[in-house]
Amino acid sequence: MKTLKYENIDQNKDSSNVSINELLKEDKQLVSFIGPRQSGTSFLIDNISKILARRDIDVAILDLTSNRASYYIYTKNEEKLKQQQKNCLKNIAEGNPLGIQVEKNLVVYTDLQRENEKDLKAEKILEVLLKKHKIIILDTDFSTDVSYFLYSKKIYLVQTMDVLTIQSFTEFLSKLKLQNAINDEKIRVVLNKFINLNGITEKELINRLAFYNDPTKSYMQQLFEKNGLKYTTIPYNQLAYETYLQYMAEYKITKVEYIIGFKNQLDGLADDVIS
Repeated sequence: MKTLKYENIDQNKDSSNVSINELLKEDKQLVSFIGPRQSGTSFLIDNISKILARRDIDVAILDLTSNRASYYIYTKNEEKLKQQQKNCLKNIAEGNPLGIQVEKNLVVYTDLQRENEKDLKAEKILEVLLKKHKIIILDTDFSTDVSYFLYSKKIYLVQTMDVLTIQSFTEFLSKLKLQNAINDEKIRVVLNKFINLNGITEKELINRLAFYNDPTKSYMQQLFEKNGLKYTTIPYNQLAYETYLQYMAEYKITKVEYIIGFKNQLDGLADDVIS
């Protein structure tokens, strides 16, 4: 994971639930991935979680997105798994975590139930999962409850070359910033599907992500300090994405293998997740 150098950084701590903080001291990780639609957050999470699981690390994915991509991928359209995952988040909150055992060290928690979901306390869900697993990776989007970001130790901002998505992304990050859910210590940037283009460099993309510009141009808010920012670049690889989509369509997602260079990039990101 690389670092951008600018001016000095001023880090601020966030406030978190005491019991969750105590659990996180036990060599555990709670991280979130967030990005605009089609940025590839689920792709990254799926692959990173498998890398970690195959290192004999206990990993869980909690799907908090509105489209619930993990539900469709991992239930494999099997009625038994669909029924098992019914009311998954509610069951977790009640102390009964029952997810899909994807591999020996990887469990996915996901369902389609959205009614009364906002009544479920993030604190309770996270507490239950942290007691059971070593690493919790949250798959989030702009509809995810702010509490999950507040309690995350690291938040990975996933951005592609599509600069037109940055306005809506920074608007959401601005809301998190105002609620003290993000700070410089937490934030990492992942430049996904990156292509070398004139005028759209790694530095330029990060510059744009670092500030929210109000549409009326009445004010600008700095979201994070760029100096010392940790970031990863995942280059666009047509073969890798074709392979992933093919295996996903055939419900063989656990068997995906990539070319060495591309896999090394994913390995580096996985290293940062557990660091």
